[in-house]
Amino acid sequence: MEAEALRQLGFGERKATLYLTLLTMGRGTAAELAAAAKIKRTTAYDLLAELTADHLAAVTFVGNKRYFVAEPPEQLQTLAARRVQAADRLMPGLKELFYRHADRPRVRYFEGAEGIRRVHEELLKVKNREYFYFGSISGFVDALGRDYLERFVRRRISRRIWSYAIRIRSQEIDSPLLLPGNENYRRVRYLSRSLPDNVASLTFYDGKIAICSTSHENYAMIVESWEMYTILKLVWDCMWDVATA
Repeated sequence: MEAEALRQLGFGERKATLYLTLLTMGRGTAAELAAAAKIKRTTAYDLLAELTADHLAAVTFVGNKRYFVAEPPEQLQTLAARRVQAADRLMPGLKELFYRHADRPRVRYFEGAEGIRRVHEELLKVKNREYFYFGSISGFVDALGRDYLERFVRRRISRRIWSYAIRIRSQEIDSPLLLPGNENYRRVRYLSRSLPDNVASLTFYDGKIAICSTSHENYAMIVESWEMYTILKLVWDCMWDVATA
């Protein structure tokens, strides 16, 4: 749970592991912390330098030995606040650069489970509080992990974001959170035929199309194009009309 939250704050997997190891041990040499976190010593030195620069760790000496000491975890809140302030200062200039070319299609590509989760985090910020997708629930569990998927659904429900889904009945799993109904802010229809296990999902929202693979290919992609969104959403609408409740 802590590692996942740290990743949402921008920590890589090894940095999150090393930071949690430092908090658990309280202090240690780079070699001791690297061994406990099961990462290379050279990598640990680089990551400890980052943690020190972020005021999440400090350096002390005992004799000739250099130790790294954990700083109070409240420093994470200070770090997050500094990043928000930096983003606020950058925003006017970045928006000016971005919207010069807003009429051009844009493609973002992400590797691995972290990239697929990043796409889902974006779905929690949809402007119209709804999105539409075609996909397999077992495929989502395979790509995201069941714990993350259920946490994602709970957050979506808390934000009252509607999910409209065309799913594959033979690839459902038993979970009350994934059922259709007003309490889950979800409408579901099913295809009348089964599909192979390894099928990517398509999600439509805010003029964007998100493509998420299973762990077999392990990638995600977001295409921002109103023209592509319009034609593919029309295809989705046609599938919705012939799918069964």
